[in-house]
Amino acid sequence: MGAATATPRRYRARLIQVDRWGSSGWYGREVIARDGPVAFPIGTHLYIDHPTPIEEDGRPERSVRDIAATITSMPVCEADGLYADIEVVPHHAELVASLSKITGLSIRAEGLAESGTREGRTGPVITAITRGHSVDFVTRAGAGGAIVSLLEAARERGLPVNLREASAEVTRTALQAAVRATYGTGEGRYAWVRDFDPDKGIV
Repeated sequence: MGAATATPRRYRARLIQVDRWGSSGWYGREVIARDGPVAFPIGTHLYIDHPTPIEEDGRPERSVRDIAATITSMPVCEADGLYADIEVVPHHAELVASLSKITGLSIRAEGLAESGTREGRTGPVITAITRGHSVDFVTRAGAGGAIVSLLEAARERGLPVNLREASAEVTRTALQAAVRATYGTGEGRYAWVRDFDPDKGIV
């Protein structure tokens, strides 16, 4: 009988897709190619989940217990997105390996945006990523980040924005709360989100 195979820890990851809408705005190839390698250099942390607003306010530096991996190669912009190698810490290896095909990666950063129209949709167009914070493992990526392969053998111009690519579940919950607060506050009145598709901008 052969030796047991160790849990994989090294992967090739797409940190974010290009030329697409995310939950924070439109991410064009030119901006991602220019700013992505600087914002998310070697050593950048990947955490389990985005922080909640309370966690982000109380401990913006995050908890060491939630560090899942680090970026180990300089990110490069390829055909459909920004790619880098990552290495998972030993105590999170089994979790990441088991969820690698059904979870996504989502950036946390600061940047600039201007109002614009892309693919028939108007909204914030990201013009610069000024500071990267982390890339996090989330239930569903807002802008197409994902583990792609195993490496064991592989507004106004200048408007500041927080580039936190929320998971679809977080966005839907926030929309539901906003709709209820705005339209469902009267006696006998009920309001809810009937349909939601973050990729097509449908609410």
